[in-house]
Amino acid sequence: MSRLKHRAPVIILCLGAAALFYRLFLGEVLFWGLPLLQFYGWREMAFDLLRGGQLPLWNPLVGNGAPLLANYQTAIFYPPNWLYLILPTEYAMGFVALLHVVWAGLGVMAYTRRLGVERLGQGVAGLAYALSGYVISRFGVLTITSTVAWLGWLLWAVEGLVRAGERAGARRLAGWLAAIVALMLLAGHAQTSFYGLLLAGAYAVTRVVGRREAGQRSVAGSVLRPLAFALGAVVLGVMIAAVQLIPTFELMQTSHRAGGVDRLAALSYSFWPWHFLNFALPGMFGSPATGDYWGYGVYWEDAVYIGLLPLVLAVRALWVWWQARRGTHSPAQSVVPFYALMVVPVTVLALGWHTPVFPWLFDHVPTFDLFNAPARWMVLVVFGLSVLAGIGASDWHAARESGGWPGIGTVIGVALLIAGFAAGRMLGDLVKPSFVRSTLRLGVAVVLTGVVGLLLQAIRQRPHWRPAWEVAVLALIAADLVTAHWGLNPTIDSAIYHTRSAAVDLIPDGTRTLILPADDYDAKYEVLLDLDNFRADDAAHWRAVRESLIPNLPMLDGAASASNFDPLLVGHHAALLKEIEALDGEEGLARMAQLNAGLLLSPTPRADLPLAGRAGPLYAYTIPDPWPRAALATCDAGGETLSCERVPDGAARIVVDEPSRVVITTRSVRPAWLVLVDTDYPGWRASLDGEPVTIYRANGAFRAVEVPAGEHEVAFEYRPASVRIGGVVSAAALLVLARLLAPRRDKVNDVLAEAQPQV
Repeated sequence: MSRLKHRAPVIILCLGAAALFYRLFLGEVLFWGLPLLQFYGWREMAFDLLRGGQLPLWNPLVGNGAPLLANYQTAIFYPPNWLYLILPTEYAMGFVALLHVVWAGLGVMAYTRRLGVERLGQGVAGLAYALSGYVISRFGVLTITSTVAWLGWLLWAVEGLVRAGERAGARRLAGWLAAIVALMLLAGHAQTSFYGLLLAGAYAVTRVVGRREAGQRSVAGSVLRPLAFALGAVVLGVMIAAVQLIPTFELMQTSHRAGGVDRLAALSYSFWPWHFLNFALPGMFGSPATGDYWGYGVYWEDAVYIGLLPLVLAVRALWVWWQARRGTHSPAQSVVPFYALMVVPVTVLALGWHTPVFPWLFDHVPTFDLFNAPARWMVLVVFGLSVLAGIGASDWHAARESGGWPGIGTVIGVALLIAGFAAGRMLGDLVKPSFVRSTLRLGVAVVLTGVVGLLLQAIRQRPHWRPAWEVAVLALIAADLVTAHWGLNPTIDSAIYHTRSAAVDLIPDGTRTLILPADDYDAKYEVLLDLDNFRADDAAHWRAVRESLIPNLPMLDGAASASNFDPLLVGHHAALLKEIEALDGEEGLARMAQLNAGLLLSPTPRADLPLAGRAGPLYAYTIPDPWPRAALATCDAGGETLSCERVPDGAARIVVDEPSRVVITTRSVRPAWLVLVDTDYPGWRASLDGEPVTIYRANGAFRAVEVPAGEHEVAFEYRPASVRIGGVVSAAALLVLARLLAPRRDKVNDVLAEAQPQV
């Protein structure tokens, strides 16, 4: 019974997460949005290559070929993702994400325990964060789920390092911090990692300075050494992740984001001010789960609900600290002002274009042009409020008195219930159903919160009731969060990933599909994906989506696409598609043909191309005379790249076609150029009959080499130096980490001495 009492927070956390995603245990899988369009294809290919003993360096099936390992969100070096080597990809996606929800809660519990927060407070903080709207609504964005799971553990390590008194202990804690930083960086979402490291840095400085003022120790011992260890640990963590970061940095420098995102993209998905109501009324603006979302933007970018009771307890933590601000604070209370003050500027940043602050920072301060979606700054607000909630709950039971607030709260809750029923009955269509539902839900939550407060008064006279009361509090919070976020991650039968699309048969042999950028956007967000309604039960709709062949769906059938749906697109290839999009008539069709594109997809009818059929709700048109993937050509080197035209005589045949190696035999009566209509990218090398030759860029984006007359063999191999350099740096850093985490020799000797028999 005692063990159960102490483990109640963890058990309730696991039960809450399992309840939200119980369909995963029934054999269904994630599908809505990015799991279907991105993650499944990337990781199915990557881990299939790994199982075959190949490093997944290149993806030949998207964007005329694109880096796979350097694609940050593929995250093949992230250890938890190695579960994909064991489980089928469609199941691994859900279960790895579910494990990270639990891990996120455990991290916050561990951090608050290090602060001295009592068991109840640890559970409140862990539940509020792990089951928050921010974490649960983004469950399908697998890399965000994996990254946010490390935020609590990151602060746990920083807090331990700040407190470390002796050098050996500091070194070991620095090792743990480095490992956590590395895992966070390898998890695959750079934006969240960046925000987390900023939070950790500000926290470390604040805590170190605060402890020095309290202890009046020397600057070297109390400030410089802990910060040096922390900074060194972060650098070591970055070095451990170098095998991923260096190839990704190379891709970023050659991508469409090389100069940062533009102003419009950087300000997109700013937090809508009206969504502050989501802290108390998570369903006020409806939900895609119920098919009636009517708020600004997309639901999940502004989801911030941490539970009504945790929100009240966070306010209580602020009140208790303010009441005792001139007295002595516990370690937990000493962090209250940090999180209270942190919430304000971070919220302003999250508001994006709704205030002049973020636009000004975008124009004048580096790093603010790296990411879009300012609303994602709210992860720090959600984390901070969750920690404050835990601190507020820590000594709740020991408070001298609760006053009349529980009773007043209960009365207010009943009033909200009556108002909700009355609004629904009397106003009818004049008020949105989501408003009625959210009001009723808030009323129930307030009533239950008031009842919990009233029970608190009873346990002060009956201390033996306290464990049961704590379990009831945690269960109430879990139930509140589970019901608030029910249905935000719809699941479907796994057959969606394995049922072949009939539209693949429309693609001419040896060619790729193509959808132009503007049509791609319209197809996704106006025809196929309704951001206000998941349509989880509409199997016919999702079958039509599967048939549509929008990027990156052709990957699921082993078909290749000239289009790409990746966060980082190879810059010159993305520019080429934009250029083609701006062309009309025969010139535009000719440039499409140069992409090795045989099938054009469009959400609207076209009169200039023959209709091949339908790909779901999209029109599929045959592009006349597409280039073969490998062709002999004459080229004019008048511009930055070769301008090439096919020659009628001669032949080029692909004899080896592997992701990172392509071998082509050529035959011609005169010298020519061999054009491989695959994206030119650093790391590709070519040889002619075994001798190295230079690769030139042809027709804006592709690879070309000169070939003499006669019969020859040309081999293209992808051997990026960035991966080798990153691997060496990571290996060296892992050796340093092993040394930091190794048990101290004197402790080992003490253990061995104790194990010796006494004479």
